[in-house]
Amino acid sequence: MNEEAYDVLQKSAYNDIYHIFKERLDFSVKVYCPSQFEALRKLYCGAYKDFIMGICESAFWEDNSGGKSRSTFFKSHDNKYILKAVKGHEIKMFESMSISYFEYLCKSFYQQCPTAIAKILGIFKIKIKLSSRSRAEQYYVLLMENLLLGVDKDCIKYDLKGSKRNRYIYDYKPGQVTLDNNFLFDMKSRPIPMQYSMKRLLQIALSNDSLYLSKNSIIDYSLFVIIDTKRKTVRVGLIDYIQQYTFDKELESYIK
Repeated sequence: MNEEAYDVLQKSAYNDIYHIFKERLDFSVKVYCPSQFEALRKLYCGAYKDFIMGICESAFWEDNSGGKSRSTFFKSHDNKYILKAVKGHEIKMFESMSISYFEYLCKSFYQQCPTAIAKILGIFKIKIKLSSRSRAEQYYVLLMENLLLGVDKDCIKYDLKGSKRNRYIYDYKPGQVTLDNNFLFDMKSRPIPMQYSMKRLLQIALSNDSLYLSKNSIIDYSLFVIIDTKRKTVRVGLIDYIQQYTFDKELESYIK
């Protein structure tokens, strides 16, 4: 199975489109890179039946703020996966780096190269048209692994970008994701102690990932950090990495 998955991941990306027609309803789903993502899920998600059963009863994630982008999130029935509504330009961004993305994760799996990237496991474009006269509504959706799987609600969560500018939440609720200055304030600027082997593994993973992302002109992403003070554990993952640093973002940074 692994050899077949490796072969599929190396092939060029193609997209599939599925249509469902019903009276007064036209529903279609475009699946981006279907063969590549299916092979990737074989490596990381296990049995196909369990994966399908997990996402078939996805529900709206009510207690998620959506971050700065105010994105809409859904969680799978088994909480293993997250579905995130994104904009079309983010999908184009992924398409431009899709081949290198599959090659990178394939290399990480087979050559055991450490990585902290939160994996995207599927991308879909959904069109819904209620009648022949109505205008079709379309949505772009990312399927990702859930970094919060098995995490207690009381754990401390941070979205870190390595910047202090406008990176503090004053009135936050318990369990809410906070930012860089909240992290510095909570930790009193003291480092988090770790075993040397784990620290070295994390350094290698972040070095690998930052080098890969920079080669694809990606410098705007976040390090998601989850600290469990009861079990004395730390979980990290790189998220929001399919955004290029364009002129718009440079202008936004300059204005701020």
